[in-house]
Amino acid sequence: MDKQPFLGNKAFKVVFSKAMQPPLILGKHDSISLPMPPLPALNTQPFGQKELLFYEPKFFNQRAAPSSSSSSFSSSFSKMFPQNIYLNEENYCELMKDPYERTLANPEEASTAIIVRRLDHSKIAYQYYPPLQSKKIIPIDAKRKSIVPAFRSLGSLEEIHDYGSVKYRATSSNGTLFFGRTSLHIRLNTPEWGEADAEFVSFLPASGSDSVYRGIKEPQHIFKLPAKKRDQKELLQCLEKSGIHIKGGPALCIDPTSIAYRKEIKDRKPNQNKVMKRSAVHAYKDFLNDYGHILSPHLYKIIQESVEAPLHNPFGSYKRTEWLHLYGFGLTPKTLNPQVALNLGAGPKWANTEMMISEYIVQWLGQHAAQHNLQNISMSIQPRFEMILDTDIIKHIDFKTQMSFNGRSITTYQSINPFSIEPYRHKCDVAFGALLMSKILSGVKPDQAILVESPIPRCTSKLVAIKDKSE
Repeated sequence: MDKQPFLGNKAFKVVFSKAMQPPLILGKHDSISLPMPPLPALNTQPFGQKELLFYEPKFFNQRAAPSSSSSSFSSSFSKMFPQNIYLNEENYCELMKDPYERTLANPEEASTAIIVRRLDHSKIAYQYYPPLQSKKIIPIDAKRKSIVPAFRSLGSLEEIHDYGSVKYRATSSNGTLFFGRTSLHIRLNTPEWGEADAEFVSFLPASGSDSVYRGIKEPQHIFKLPAKKRDQKELLQCLEKSGIHIKGGPALCIDPTSIAYRKEIKDRKPNQNKVMKRSAVHAYKDFLNDYGHILSPHLYKIIQESVEAPLHNPFGSYKRTEWLHLYGFGLTPKTLNPQVALNLGAGPKWANTEMMISEYIVQWLGQHAAQHNLQNISMSIQPRFEMILDTDIIKHIDFKTQMSFNGRSITTYQSINPFSIEPYRHKCDVAFGALLMSKILSGVKPDQAILVESPIPRCTSKLVAIKDKSE
């Protein structure tokens, strides 16, 4: 049965098979328009006309004091919906485990914050304290253990502009130097915060003379241009004729009751290799054999390294290619079949893990909702793979998730280039993300706020106490 849904400014052919796989875009298109807003431009775009900080410390007030109407509204809203999302110590420790060894080992100490940019372009970091703040060793199985890092409150925080990217450096209350190496772009829409762009940032201790991670330069071109103009024209015509190949795009609503069902499935039948009729490594090898002679040298090297990366090496395996699910297996409703070719693409392990950070946060929220019968909650994911020509190789990933609860919503955005290397994740990123999301969706007031220092001084950074708007 064919349908022609209207997405953005274009109608795309979406196929629903008897197996009811998730809606996946097929065919060749000259241009793509998806119902996904652009990634938040945290460093350039103002929020708009509305003051976004509900928990506005008096130290920051540069305008007339806000009225208490929003505060009373939030209070009455909470009475209407008494349910809450609560991350307890057991949940927090469980999210620190990495039974599949996809992430790096957790550090001895760590921290996290949500960084919001205000109307005057200054930034404030808000911290929520976890249910367990001391270090703890937890067993994964008979042989392996994981660490719950000691949580550190931050005493000062500054913005670093390094090679075109913005990162963060912080000092904890006990004097430890931290760097904000990994982040997740989010959009808040709550009675307390208003509509705000922000970043969820994980802070890890500095090691030696280490500085902010700059990543690895991504290739500017997929294909190298031939020396002769006639050959260049022929190549460009072939690429134009091939068009843009997309998998995914439409949003998929998450069914909380299906998450427990998916978790019980230990053996996927058929597995990804059988579905695709080859391994992801062989897909990369075949791609090199077919197109290696016209690939840019930089991209050829990256793909070759991915093919040769060891399978079981704790660090080297992060570059190894594997099959990535477009709509995550653990989040797909039980009425749909995620084990289909249109739901898979070849990419490096680190890119798959990067997508899983958002997926695991949504997965935990769905489990919590099902266990506690939470009402007024909704979740969705909206992934998109752009493929290289008509191959199974992923060129770019856009991934959006949305979580709503009692009139509050959080949207996460990820834009991932599989041929660039981002900082490798730690499992504490998932636990920290679940902590922040649960607190914000429940309307909990942050434990502390820190004004972020900028290379262009605006005012002195200091630790400030949280004040309610009504005060």
